[in-house]
Amino acid sequence: REFIMKTIKNLKIRQKLYVLIGIAVLGLLSVQSMSLFQMRNLNNVNHTIVENWLPSLSTARNMNTTMSNIRLNETVISTAEINEDISANIGYLEKEMDTMEELLKSYQSTLLNEEDEKLLDILKSDWNSYKELDQEILKLVEKGNPDAALAKLNSDGVELYNAMSDALNNMISYNMEGSTLASEESSPTYSAANTSMMVLLIVIPVAG
Repeated sequence: REFIMKTIKNLKIRQKLYVLIGIAVLGLLSVQSMSLFQMRNLNNVNHTIVENWLPSLSTARNMNTTMSNIRLNETVISTAEINEDISANIGYLEKEMDTMEELLKSYQSTLLNEEDEKLLDILKSDWNSYKELDQEILKLVEKGNPDAALAKLNSDGVELYNAMSDALNNMISYNMEGSTLASEESSPTYSAANTSMMVLLIVIPVAG
């Protein structure tokens, strides 16, 4: 260390300036690298929120709404007295069933981890059971036995519907917590990146 200090003292003014500029440039490169690293981390966090957490949350909520529509159409079909009303609501019901299938595929494409996949598997299992129940209800209505269809809808149907509602609420809560946590994690990253940029703005004039 003493040798280095003596060497610096013995340097000419121009040589000392070169040394200082060299140190400033190295500092500039270091700060720049750190800034880029922090910005890349921030971009990764934001990408996860935008591409995974928020779409999954929206899809889970849409599935909840779709299940309510399915339940409503099944009730109308089981209580309607006019065949035209029954046929129309069967058409609406089929569309909602197709929508549910599409939403399940959409959620599958945004899975983040094993926990998320387990929640989806529970929902799929309940959904498969509900589809079987739906077919049984429609068959009873077609056979001219709407009272039995309504009774089934209000017994087994309520149990399965509640199970699916619980599964969907768990998925919604999971994605809300995940997006909130990811957002909180991005705050320190943003602060660090902002600090690096401020240092960079200070170092540039010095290096110049």
